[in-house]
Amino acid sequence: MKKLNFRYLILSALIISAQLVANADVPFRLDGAASKMVISGTSSVHDWEIEVSEFECDAVVKTDENETFSISDVNVVCEVENVKSHNKIMDNKTYKALDGKDHPKITFKSTEQVTISENGKASIKGKLNIAGISKEVVLPFTVAGENDSSVKLNGKIPVKMSDYGIEPPTAMMGALKTGDEVVISYDIVLQKPAK
Repeated sequence: MKKLNFRYLILSALIISAQLVANADVPFRLDGAASKMVISGTSSVHDWEIEVSEFECDAVVKTDENETFSISDVNVVCEVENVKSHNKIMDNKTYKALDGKDHPKITFKSTEQVTISENGKASIKGKLNIAGISKEVVLPFTVAGENDSSVKLNGKIPVKMSDYGIEPPTAMMGALKTGDEVVISYDIVLQKPAK
């Protein structure tokens, strides 16, 4: 009788473990080909923009029957060397200004969960780390459900370089001076991993 009870306990534990794994939060992953991030700014000569050629992003996304999205655990990682324009001199100045040698990654990690309806606007708090300095920011976005396994987030956030100890780059022997504030724009498509 004791042997039977022991087997029953083991079987019950295995079933419960399997249910927990099945119901675990699985992060949606970035669709790199469909996603885009651009940093734009101003200067004393002309406006400029630089594309983030490659970055990583994942988030826990849940939906319900009311087409409401719950988004949490957002993680974005960008290598400084992937912040590129079509000008090598500008790329070198950007890498140097962002202190890419000592701090090769720019990261964002959310610190809360938000709920939003499809095509609705929301924002999520998190820590943005640039050049080794971390600041709490509020990341605004609009969400659209592409289908049951894909979601699109887009938005933009202004960032002051001086808040992160970055001296705005100059060129042409100081004749060209960039403005302190830049805008990071993002169109991110996240996909549920295939089972």
